[in-house]
Amino acid sequence: MTINGLSDAASALSVPVVSGNVSFYNETETSRVHPTPIVGMVGLLEDASRVCSASFKNPGDIIVLLGPIETKQHLCEYTRLIHRIEDILPPKIDLELEKRIQRCCLKAIRDGLLSSAHDLSEGGLAVAIAESCILGNIGALCELWSNSRADFLLFGEEQSRILVSLPAKNLEKLVELATDEKVPLTVLGKVMGDRLVIKLNGRKLIDQPVKNIKQVYESSLERLVNQ
Repeated sequence: MTINGLSDAASALSVPVVSGNVSFYNETETSRVHPTPIVGMVGLLEDASRVCSASFKNPGDIIVLLGPIETKQHLCEYTRLIHRIEDILPPKIDLELEKRIQRCCLKAIRDGLLSSAHDLSEGGLAVAIAESCILGNIGALCELWSNSRADFLLFGEEQSRILVSLPAKNLEKLVELATDEKVPLTVLGKVMGDRLVIKLNGRKLIDQPVKNIKQVYESSLERLVNQ
């Protein structure tokens, strides 16, 4: 199933897989690691001046989510680590939506609209925002409005979503690009301060100094090894 999915995605996106590795046997008498395919790919950047990294950069930049903000209940790191649930199927990816979102983001980068772009993957929305804060050593204030469960909204790993930041003057153009590509777009907040603050329906869920988040993020492997 995994290999068929990789093949379908590579064909739909016209992206060749040039290398990779897969390890299906990772067990000891007491523990195991899930089978893990690793994909090797190569890309071409035609204009090096258009490099768009994942880090938030400028106070006052608008933080935007390209793609759906709502998530469904499915397997993710949150359900596995917190609730010890591992028997939920991952969501099915809409490859046509994925193509449109990638195209929209690439157009925005090529037009010089964006300050940053970061995929939503392991850990979902909250982790992506935190990583962009950590990489930029800068804070963010995000205000979400939804009837979804807070934990799934923050940590759900729905595909086809990209977190971007951009100057406020470029927002109208980004909205036009997203509308043309039929891509959902949600304004989440602003790059600002030295704390990561995330609110849901006016209620503060996360409020931490970026330096504290960065320390936890960068020392986690060392802590696990030393346990």
